[in-house]
Amino acid sequence: MNEPKYGIDAPIVPISYFSCFVILALLGIILISLGHDWAFWLLGYAFFCLICLFFYMHSTLKGKFTIWNNILADLEIKQQAHFLDLGCGRGAIFYLIIKKLGTTVQGTGIDLWKKIDQSGNGIDIARKNAELEGISKQIDLITGDIRSLPFKDQYFDFVTSNLVIHNIHQKADREKALQEAHRVLKKGAFLLEGFSGT
Repeated sequence: MNEPKYGIDAPIVPISYFSCFVILALLGIILISLGHDWAFWLLGYAFFCLICLFFYMHSTLKGKFTIWNNILADLEIKQQAHFLDLGCGRGAIFYLIIKKLGTTVQGTGIDLWKKIDQSGNGIDIARKNAELEGISKQIDLITGDIRSLPFKDQYFDFVTSNLVIHNIHQKADREKALQEAHRVLKKGAFLLEGFSGT
């Protein structure tokens, strides 16, 4: 049976950790074999990179789901809610929220589908994952920039974002994204944000 695949967040990060581990370990071994005892420090740094890689992979593959499950367990959301997920990617957190809240909730996901932000990122993969999760009728996927949302004011019951806004490099643009999220929220609604980096 096919299962949805949600990829790895910012794949360049674990690749960098692994590359540093290999380079430092090899360099350390070579230098130690040539009699340079100080090179044991390189093996220490290599081991540190390996630890960072482990924690990063745990975070992207399991940790974020645990955190969001805890967040959602404490929320009271009306049954007919319609929400927006900023930077939904392949749907990992977006679809988790929908499954947790039930069949009457509708979600709209918006993304620029950059593969540097998530491995294998793409709207077709996100649609396929929705089919595999059995929630295709509850979602709408669009391509767009979260700094200029194509929705009218006070349109959504709540907005979510997970590890997205910090990918915007300029502080003014990050603030614009948050302003846009606030604009499309109904009065009394809320924004759930994984990490803003503002």
